Amino acid sequence: MKKVLMIILPLLFLTGCSNLNKSTLEQIEKDVLSSKVSLTNQFRNGYKYYLPRDLNVIENLDYNEIITNNKYKYYLYVDIISYNNKTKNDYIIYNSAYYSNKIKNGEKFGYLEINKQKNKYLVEMMYNYAKIEVMVEEKDINKAVTDSIVILSSIEYNNNVINHLMGDSEFNASEKDFNIFKTKKDSSNFINYINEYDTYKEDEEVPDLDLVK
Repeated sequence: MKKVLMIILPLLFLTGCSNLNKSTLEQIEKDVLSSKVSLTNQFRNGYKYYLPRDLNVIENLDYNEIITNNKYKYYLYVDIISYNNKTKNDYIIYNSAYYSNKIKNGEKFGYLEINKQKNKYLVEMMYNYAKIEVMVEEKDINKAVTDSIVILSSIEYNNNVINHLMGDSEFNASEKDFNIFKTKKDSSNFINYINEYDTYKEDEEVPDLDLVK
């Protein structure tokens, strides 16, 4: 019974909108990470992860993905090179940010940083050797953070596939050098880069991929 509850908790947490809006960011981090998401419904070359049902993948560019909930775009980057090299980098809390915090859960580590940009907020979360960036309105920060934690914490890497990729000189030569350990204030250019390849338009209807057979 305990195992079933651990799997279901993230789904219940996402649907409890009123409770979610009242939660602090620290509580969201604690609750979602402790739930240990063990579901997967997205399968990629070298990794897999769980995508909440209200989100859809609209662009898949190797290890860069654009995910949407029909209102915001979540930019996901999975850094299999840093994962393979077991790269470590200590995040320094940024006191001038709207929110800034280190994240650590066992051997997994990362950070959550939120900064106001004009009338919106840039949410940057790095965890488990992957990063999500999303620009949202203040009222949607908690939901964006919850979705980001669920996705990033659910990523499972396939060591056999990654070891094979790392031996491919053509793959290594073509990889773009994004530093997932740096935030926007450190001149991260992830969103700018992926926007060059973004063909999705805001007024386009996004299909519900759960209904596509």
